[in-house]
Amino acid sequence: MCTARSRASVGKSHLPRLKLHFVFLLCTLLPLAEAGKDYYKILGVNKKADDKALKKAYKKLALKWHPDKHVDDKEKATAKFQEIAEAYETLSDPEKRKLFDLGGEEAVKGQPPESGAGGAGPGAGGTGPGAQFSFNGQNVQVDPETFQKMFGSMFGGFGGFGSGSAFPGFGGPDVASAKAPRPKQGGPLFAGTAVQELAFEDHDAQIKALRRKGPALVLLYASGGRSCPEACHRIREAYVKLAAKETAAAVQCKRRQGMCAEYADKLPAVLFVQGGREKVLSTGTSLSLSLLQKKVAKALAEQLELTADDFEGGDPCEGQFCLLLLHRGERKNAISALTAAKERLKNEPIRVFSVSAEKHPDFARPFEGTSLLGGLLRKPAVRVVLYRPKRRSFEVFEGSCEDANAMADFAQKAINRGTALPEKLTKLPIIS
Repeated sequence: MCTARSRASVGKSHLPRLKLHFVFLLCTLLPLAEAGKDYYKILGVNKKADDKALKKAYKKLALKWHPDKHVDDKEKATAKFQEIAEAYETLSDPEKRKLFDLGGEEAVKGQPPESGAGGAGPGAGGTGPGAQFSFNGQNVQVDPETFQKMFGSMFGGFGGFGSGSAFPGFGGPDVASAKAPRPKQGGPLFAGTAVQELAFEDHDAQIKALRRKGPALVLLYASGGRSCPEACHRIREAYVKLAAKETAAAVQCKRRQGMCAEYADKLPAVLFVQGGREKVLSTGTSLSLSLLQKKVAKALAEQLELTADDFEGGDPCEGQFCLLLLHRGERKNAISALTAAKERLKNEPIRVFSVSAEKHPDFARPFEGTSLLGGLLRKPAVRVVLYRPKRRSFEVFEGSCEDANAMADFAQKAINRGTALPEKLTKLPIIS
């Protein structure tokens, strides 16, 4: 009896030491597992960065390293761009981020950490299904079930340490394989319709090309998997009908990459793009056709407004002509006419903008001139001018500013007659 009690007490006394040994082992292995890529360092953020900081860093770096901007060294830029996308994909996913914080790149990708540090790696010196480690000169055979239970409780339901975990090789059930298989992606939803299906592999470059051509709609969706189980299919009918009147494209987001990574948790996402601008019309829901049309109409009106962003390249007209509506106060009829004129002029080398002369007097003043009365007689409520920055010249439209066809005819004739615009500017208008 005394012998039995003595052995029991010895076993209990060694339990805290054994737990400490396991913690020491884990701390020894973690630095080895983190020997891969440092995703935080790649994105230039700290480990406490929230979703907003991650997204901001990703957009900045993706824009900087986009292959289209590095023609001389496209291979290097492509590799860097993919590395940035991989880092963002991992850190923007809560589960993958947990894995990375615990076991580094190898944990995320399901690869075993390299063994080292005296050979104390998974299965080092072990015989049979367990793992054997050397502590204080003694070999300890670790039962995989005990190991999993102990560390599973420490990490609050992290998922255990099976062969599919961050530390493969410790035995026990494969947690990853125990889960239901991930639903597969279906085929493209818009084949054979007026919607242009963009290839996922280079969708960022294709969307950029759409921006340059003029206003366009872009739908980011998934036809299967868990990202967009129902809403992506529900929005299909309305989006196909909308494409009959508007330039519309769609991207089947197969993975978290490029713009698909940015909206991965908010599919389906409908974007309105033009030039350097991007307006989100909806995310995570299926809108009706009438609501989509209203949002597009509002976006078109907003996109007409000239802003400081249009001067980032120096010339808002991009070497072409500009048809400008200078207005004071609310001029809905004139703006509606300008929108219609823009549609007629879409095949001409011209950009179309509206400018509030009240918000941007320094921009409007060069077109209005001055007088001895302080310009009071030269400030009309609304004026349309055709402007060419390259030549510092412009011409005033004398017709009705609510007549879309008359405005379009005026612009087309001036562009195609082959002579310079008659009036000269003494100062270039700018919005800063």
